[in-house]
Amino acid sequence: DEISVNVPPGEGTYQTIEAIHKAVLKQTEQDVKLAETEWKGSARQQGLGQFSAAPSVDMRPAASGIDILVRYVTRAQDRFEMRNKLYKAVIELLHKPASTAQK
Repeated sequence: DEISVNVPPGEGTYQTIEAIHKAVLKQTEQDVKLAETEWKGSARQQGLGQFSAAPSVDMRPAASGIDILVRYVTRAQDRFEMRNKLYKAVIELLHKPASTAQK
């Protein structure tokens, strides 16, 4: 699944993006482990060893700051709940001062 967020320009932009990445890693940790376990057997059989279940955060320049595209693995039945958790974490980070967002 994926979410998209715009991070406004400012002094702590890259620290905020790093904090978003850390929050996504933490929120999706169990799903990553589960996916990697499930993929382990089938990856060898199908030559899929290069795939990773770890979430990715991609940055793209935008007129109003930086657009962040967060891609992550989650179970289909948990998509809505996980997306809400991630958006909540991101919104909280965006409302923190830049100096505390990196913690």
